[in-house]
This record gives sequence, structure tokens and C-alpha cells, in this order.
Amino acid sequence: MGLLTNGNAETVDVQKAINTPDYCRTDSLYDPLFFQAPSGTPGGVRPGLAVAAESNADATTWILHLRSGVTWHNGKPLTADDVVYTIRSWGSPVSYFQPLASSIIDFKNVRKLGPLTVEVPLLRGVAAFPSITSWYNGYVIQDGTTNFAKPIGTGPFMFKSFTPGTSSFFTANPNYWQGRPYLDALVVNSSFTDDPSRLNAILSGDIDIAPGVPQALAKANVGRMVIGNAAGPGFIAVCMRINEAPFTDLRVRRAFKLLLDRETFVTEVFDGYATPGNDCPGATLQYWAADIKAEYDPGKARALLRAAGHESLTLELLTSPVVPGMVESGTLYAEQAKAVGVTASIRQLPPSVYYSSSYPAYATGQRPFSVNYWNVMPPSLAGFYLEALNGHAPFNETAWGLAPGQDTLFYDAMAETDPAKAAEKWHAVQELQAAQGGYIIVANVNYVDAYSYRVRGIETTSAGDNNNFTYRTGWLA
Repeated sequence: MGLLTNGNAETVDVQKAINTPDYCRTDSLYDPLFFQAPSGTPGGVRPGLAVAAESNADATTWILHLRSGVTWHNGKPLTADDVVYTIRSWGSPVSYFQPLASSIIDFKNVRKLGPLTVEVPLLRGVAAFPSITSWYNGYVIQDGTTNFAKPIGTGPFMFKSFTPGTSSFFTANPNYWQGRPYLDALVVNSSFTDDPSRLNAILSGDIDIAPGVPQALAKANVGRMVIGNAAGPGFIAVCMRINEAPFTDLRVRRAFKLLLDRETFVTEVFDGYATPGNDCPGATLQYWAADIKAEYDPGKARALLRAAGHESLTLELLTSPVVPGMVESGTLYAEQAKAVGVTASIRQLPPSVYYSSSYPAYATGQRPFSVNYWNVMPPSLAGFYLEALNGHAPFNETAWGLAPGQDTLFYDAMAETDPAKAAEKWHAVQELQAAQGGYIIVANVNYVDAYSYRVRGIETTSAGDNNNFTYRTGWLA
């Protein structure tokens, strides 16, 4: 695997995994309670270290039934003690899962009911709770683990070596509960500093897979290598913080959505590897409102701005080359905004600080207008809304839920266990988000990966790059 480097920030500590090289490694070493699954799977997950989960009537208490016969890399059997320890670790300040998990889990009352049975009480109803457990920072760790220098997991590959920003070497787990991987070893090379070098390395035979490649490079290399392409829930959006002027005025927010010709973004920014956004995050996920369509009407946008007293509006739009398409999306949005009298001045920040607390701090009032991306998402609408679209969300880019009543529909939908009623309630949540929220989703961006012609058994799906970094099924022809 060849990936762009994240330098010394890379880790094999599953609690702190935050970038693609981290995910590529931790997905190979550890297992979740439930795996993310391609679209069409009810709830967006399939069994992992838990074979089943059941809840009470209001989804406030969950019973997890664990898989028998699973062993850790050091030979110890998986037990309920490991899962209780893992879930309680989600409440630790050192875990990147803590902000989300602590908003829904009653940690002190998590307990084992038997050798392979765990009870998880929640602070509020979450009908899609199994999908929350599939999040990267929530993979299961062994009871008592505090040091991740030489990680021990239950995953398909076992740790041998790791140098941040350079490479890692893992070997096949001969006792893996899903069967020994076909591959004898897995090397994750994260020393690349640019995408053309990664694709050239595929052509030269130095690497076999390049997860997550720019759309333009993928299009240019069709016929030279295998290009994996699958629609997924990832997106790039221009974000308005709705509690900061001028976006406190709903007329301005509506205008900023109406001025956008989203089809142009699909063709000019993403080379066709995308679909137009509708300002509802979660394309391909269960209950996503595919019937909601974004309207393009620059004339109406101009009229709304005039009514709001903003005929000639000037403001700064922050962006960064963190992923392909972010800077280009900001630039194209600014160009289209000119047609309705809006001057958006583009300001690029370095990738190293864009999602940090450095001024102007991410997800704060210091960034009223910015471009952001999600290409790794929880496999349910509930998971994403807990991450980004409620008053307690750790990545609340748009300040949604900070005003009274904005979370009411969401909490009701999240707790609904009847699928038909849940579909209706989630649709209402998304109608409100499309009409009043701060996301302007320019496009739902496909997962795009590059493969050598030798690679077999690994594919790109709506679950993520390389089917969410699933390599145990792969081999080389």
C-alpha cells in the first residue's frame, strides 16, 4: 500500500488514529464489534467481534453477544472483559472517540453479563448503536492495554514493525477467526509526498495499491492500471456557521445554497467521480433522503440577498489542500458567487493546521465560512449527526444544534426503532437540514483507488477505500 505521508503524526494507537495511513494500519491489526458494510446493508454494518446486538424498546440499553473462539495475537481468548475495558476506554480524554461516545454511553454502568455477553446502557436512545461501534477509534483492544508501541489485536495481520511517516510491516495472522489471509505480509508505505509519485510507483511495480487518489489522476490513468470507483457518503462542502453573521440570517443561507451550480463541480472539480450534493450528508447510507434535490436559481439568490440588505457582500472563504478538490471547490464557489454580487476572498491555510485549534480554530466562530471534507464517515446517519450535526458534536462545523429546538427532530429520529417510522423521521431531519442548515454540499465524492493489474480480491466499495481497508481477502496474480 502506498500512501501520502503524515510524518511523525502517524500512529498504530487505535485510540488516536486520525489519518488514512493510520486507518490502513489499524484496520489490519484490530477488529471492531461490527464492521462497516457497503450500502444496502440494513444499519450499514455486519457482525465483527459481536455476532449480534439487541436493544430494549427505546434503544437505551444494548446487549452485545460476542463471537466465541476468537484469540488475540498473543494467544489469549477474547472475553467480555476485553469489550467492557474497550468501551470504557472510549470515555478517556486520550481517545479521539471520547467526544462522541461520552455523549451517548453511560460508561460507569457498562458491565459483562457472562463470558461473552456485555450490557451497554446509553444516555439516550440510539437505534443504530451497532454502527457507532464500527468507528475507527472504537476497535476492540485487550483488557488492560495502555501501551500501543507493539500493538496486540485480533485482526487479520500481526504487528512486526512501524516507523511513522515511513513504513510498517505486518504478517498474516494464522489463527484469524475469519481464516488466515491469503497474503503472507502487508507493507504500508507512507513515505510518499505527492500523488503522481504513488501512481508512478504502481506502474513501476514498487507498490500494488494506492488508496484514495485524486480524481483527475484517476481519469488520466484509466487503461494503465485498475481504477476502483464507488459512490459513498463522503462529501466536500462549503460550510456556513449559522450563529455567525451574515449567516444568522436564513435568507443569506438560502441564497448561498441557491447560487450554486452543482453539476459544474461534478464535471470540473471531480472529473465525474462524484454526484451533486443536496445539503444532506450521508449519501448511500440507510434513510438518506435521495429525493431531496438542490435548487439552482441565481436570480432568487440575488433577490434574497437584496432583501437581507446584502446586495454587495464581501467575506473570506477559508480552504486548504488537505484532500484533492478542497481548494478547487472553494475557488469555483467564489467564481459562481460573483454572479449574485458576493465577493468571496479565498484564503488557503496549510494542511498541517487546517483541522487544528490554531487560529482561526476549526469548528469555532473564528471560521464563519470555510471549505471542509468528510471521506471517512460512520455508516449511519445517526453516527454522522453525532459527529457533526448536534449541539454536543465534536466536529460541529456549522454550529447546528446550538439554538433551542434544532436537535429535537434528530434525537427523535435517532431513537426510533421501527424502520418505517425511522425513515419518516429521518426524512424530516434532512428536510430541515437542507432548508436551514449550514452545509452547502457541492458534491458527494466517490471513493477512488488505484490498483496494479496483479491485485485480486480487493475492491473499492461504498464502505470506503479498498472496502474500508480490507486486505485479508487479497492476493497477487
